[in-house]
Amino acid sequence: MTRRIDLMEDFVHVFDHEQMVAFFEIQCPRADAEPLRGLCRVSKPKTQATMRYLSLSFMIDTADDAARVAADACLGRLEGEAMTAVVSMITSVMSMPVSATTAENYVRQMDVMLDEHVDPGRFFIEQRLVPALRQLAQIQTGEIVWWGELAEDRPLEPAVTASGADSEGLGARLRRYLGGHCAQR
Repeated sequence: MTRRIDLMEDFVHVFDHEQMVAFFEIQCPRADAEPLRGLCRVSKPKTQATMRYLSLSFMIDTADDAARVAADACLGRLEGEAMTAVVSMITSVMSMPVSATTAENYVRQMDVMLDEHVDPGRFFIEQRLVPALRQLAQIQTGEIVWWGELAEDRPLEPAVTASGADSEGLGARLRRYLGGHCAQR
């Protein structure tokens, strides 16, 4: 018997070892097609780790092989020494293997290793990390949704919308999925 992979469940399941800090919607532009849309989840270790790092999990809607190749090329720009060259507080970036990728979704996880004196909190994410992601991967990002603020009873509108598309974006689906879970954490 095979188990159906539920990416939204797997996206949240990381809570066993990591604490979700924030997420935001992304768009990867393509010259010959509509931009690819997805999410970036930012998390950190739940326990005091010997090394400071943030884990970035990208999940992008991909309708076909061309979209998967484009997503891989877009996020591939973040690997190697690219991030360390732009943000001196980042010491290295390590791609992590991901088993939850499906034909409809491209998933990529990276651990961003930080200098021991860096506070991997809101200021670093807003002022250093996200601008570096925009610059290097040439992506657009939506509003950063902070995990602790999701429990507040306020409407959250998707920051990046699919122009004219009827399908619900990943950000909206994640917000809906997490709606009841946030107040419990």
